[in-house]
Amino acid sequence: MGTKRQQILSEKAIEDAAKTSAKRARKICHNGAGFSELQLVLDRSIGRKRHRRLTSTGQVAEQIYEKYVKGFRMVRRCRMFGTDKAFSMALAKTEPLVLAGSKDGSLAIWNFYSSMFDGVHPKQEVDAAECQQVHSANVTAISCLPHTSQRFLSGSYDKTVAVFDIEKMVRTNIVVHSEDGITTMDVCDSKQLGVACDYAGRVHLFDTRNQRPTGRSTNLHHRKIGSVRIHPMCTDLMVTGSNDNTVKLWDLRRLSSPLRDIPAYRAVKATEFSPCGTMLLVSALDNYFRIYTDVTSSNEHLKVYHNNATGRWITDFAPTWHPTISNLFVSGTLERHAVELYNIDGRQKIVRAHSFKDEFSKSITSFSTFHSAFDVLVSISYGRASLWTYVPSDLQLPNTAASSRGLDINMIDLD
Repeated sequence: MGTKRQQILSEKAIEDAAKTSAKRARKICHNGAGFSELQLVLDRSIGRKRHRRLTSTGQVAEQIYEKYVKGFRMVRRCRMFGTDKAFSMALAKTEPLVLAGSKDGSLAIWNFYSSMFDGVHPKQEVDAAECQQVHSANVTAISCLPHTSQRFLSGSYDKTVAVFDIEKMVRTNIVVHSEDGITTMDVCDSKQLGVACDYAGRVHLFDTRNQRPTGRSTNLHHRKIGSVRIHPMCTDLMVTGSNDNTVKLWDLRRLSSPLRDIPAYRAVKATEFSPCGTMLLVSALDNYFRIYTDVTSSNEHLKVYHNNATGRWITDFAPTWHPTISNLFVSGTLERHAVELYNIDGRQKIVRAHSFKDEFSKSITSFSTFHSAFDVLVSISYGRASLWTYVPSDLQLPNTAASSRGLDINMIDLD
């Protein structure tokens, strides 16, 4: 009965059902229900069934092909650092800002919107507008504070998490003092909560409203935590990936023991929940990308080969999801001058849909992220940032007038 009814639902009805299920999930989480019930709502109501329905349609595949495979081109490059490489990267949620952290503790900021119409050839690099010393060691993580695009959090190997005001270009205060270097960080907007992890496997919780530690510091792993993410829908759910070859799911209200322990074959470098929270992307040094469609079971997952052996001289790859298309994600690659776009097709397989070629890049791309408010892709190779966006096929780059006209139709008005 339920299956037959699901088949006759229109696309609009499916979207409405997804929204209703998301609200129910948040309500369940707020009322303190168990993890299994929450996962049942997230996964079965708006997870795999809806995902299969969307990815099985030819319309979505055609849109992906026309826009991202045929239409995206590199239109601007920026020198974030002189001779140093980027160790971390973040995008402002609502502003056209790119932030990158370097090995010497500097934070570089690039406003890509202001440099779009300056008539510069894409091969010629523009300089980052601002670069300021924030830490005394590698900047390993950058996050935007909730409800503002003027203040950011930065974590470093100097064992601190600091608040940086990009309008005044000053470090305002220290949020976390750790006994070991900070390796990764995430922020939950709705809970006004931040989490930072260190080299010894500890997690530090802090309040983003007054930027002060909550006093909670807990050992989660035996070795370095390479990635931490808070679930976008159930804000009490957190995932960590570590060099002890495990991925663990945690309830932020009870950090004494993990909800789920997913074994990995090598050190885990990146974990990312999809925007709707129904899939978990894991990148590890076993040279695979794995996607868990049911995080309650370590056996149900998709995987695709990807060479993650970056070594000590190349920053670890950090694959990220597209903010609105649930079956797309991008990643850097050991292939020079390239950014890879991956798609989960209707057969439930991960396929490399396209490889964006940056003919002007001279090094390997480690970071690549789609902006949540602008239809652009930003990638960083060593200390250089590249901006990609959709350019109609009838426009010829690097003609200044043409490139400006092509970019203008794809940008969201800041006002």
